[in-house]
Amino acid sequence: MPYSFGLKGDLVGLPTTGGFVGWLSRFAPGLYHRSLSAPFATFRLPGILSRLGALERLALSPEGFTLQHQKNLTKSLLARGSKVLTFAFHSPSMQPGQTPYVRSQEDLKKFLANCRQYFDFFLNEVGGATMGALELRELLVNPSAANYPHLTL
Repeated sequence: MPYSFGLKGDLVGLPTTGGFVGWLSRFAPGLYHRSLSAPFATFRLPGILSRLGALERLALSPEGFTLQHQKNLTKSLLARGSKVLTFAFHSPSMQPGQTPYVRSQEDLKKFLANCRQYFDFFLNEVGGATMGALELRELLVNPSAANYPHLTL
């Protein structure tokens, strides 16, 4: 969720969106962090939990996450009451060869297609809305802003 900070509390922080999905997600993040420690990490417990659909840590990003991951995370967070999601990636991913996520022009095409498909899902299937950071700040500061009568936070 966005948060206020600064001397007067007039600055808004927008954390990147991430979370846990799966039938054991109500026990996360404690269970996930425990699975990373010895002796569980030796047996690759995080990977096993993920493959079983029990517990998976995801980020709302095309970098290292599939479109299905992004959809699953979005649905899970919305079902838990999240109102603000941030879709994020590193800007060097727009230039092939600068990140491990986009090594070629073909990778860039796939990367951009993933973004377009996610935005189509978010806007048309779950009824999401987009806005810039300043617009979100205004909505958070003034929840009854006339420009966004359909949004409630």
